[in-house]
Amino acid sequence: MGRVAWPCRGLGRLTEVPVSRRESHLPGPPDAPDGGIIIWKPRGPSSRAVLDQVQRQLQWGGMGHCGTLDPLASGVMVIIGGAARRFQELLTVHDKTYVATVWLGMISETEDAEGPLSSPYPASPIPPLSQIEAQLSRFIGTIDQVPPAHSAVRVGGRRSYQRAREGDRTAPPARSVQVASIETLEQESSRLRLKIRCGPGTYIRSIARDLGQQLGCGASLMALRRTASGDFDESMAKRPDQVGPADWWPLEQLLEHQPRVEVDAEQAVRLGHGQALSLDDLDVSGSPVEQSLVVWSEQRVRGVAQITREALRPRRWLAARNEAAQNETARRELDRS
Repeated sequence: MGRVAWPCRGLGRLTEVPVSRRESHLPGPPDAPDGGIIIWKPRGPSSRAVLDQVQRQLQWGGMGHCGTLDPLASGVMVIIGGAARRFQELLTVHDKTYVATVWLGMISETEDAEGPLSSPYPASPIPPLSQIEAQLSRFIGTIDQVPPAHSAVRVGGRRSYQRAREGDRTAPPARSVQVASIETLEQESSRLRLKIRCGPGTYIRSIARDLGQQLGCGASLMALRRTASGDFDESMAKRPDQVGPADWWPLEQLLEHQPRVEVDAEQAVRLGHGQALSLDDLDVSGSPVEQSLVVWSEQRVRGVAQITREALRPRRWLAARNEAAQNETARRELDRS
């Protein structure tokens, strides 16, 4: 049995009245429709807090996002709902672009401005830009990167930041990440601004930390702005406190630039029944083996399929959408007869 605070007449205060558990639960908001929205996350709140704010603003639930930003960071967040959550992996794997401000000559326990800053000892003087850029070139390509101790990476079944807050300084294991490019935008004394394009899972804090170690002067990340996530850039982003239902992108608009394959109605039915399609019957030239493609049929997104050496095999299928499409096809056939 639960309890609920209820105003009683004439008492001028809240009195707790017992209620059953079932009665104490109010229905939540409806789930978001199939699609998503591009949000500009401000510096300060967590990605989870921004997601919750958007859900309250739109009065929809059941949303997720395609890539966490630290509280220190601002920038593009792709928030999705409904059937779009089945495509979260596809929307997350694309490169992201950042503008990072690095403070040379300062180190931090959290590797950014969230922690107390100090000068490394002994420390080398800040080197000239030519030497900095020579070291930056070593971070381009496929590199092994150790995530920050204060990060959400799991170590021994627990989040690394939880262990770090308890004084455990065990570093998370290194992992392979992709850095496509690093461009120096500006250097002013100890402040260095960089434009970085990288794959998922890359920590810009770790790049700043490792750069400082290579230069011998130490470095920490002072500010970070994500300017693009895949095909979605800051020009498309809306502030979380100003969004409305009209800003919601339908699923087809959200996925229109993702790698795709077109199939006819009969092939869509076969994929929906778990059957593979021969590559000889499809236009998938230029798509590498193991690539996942968004399946389109009759101008509608139907699901995700993966290319193998001999066939296109379904991975995730939107059953409700395909059932509706089949019903519409049957209706048109009846109309013609």
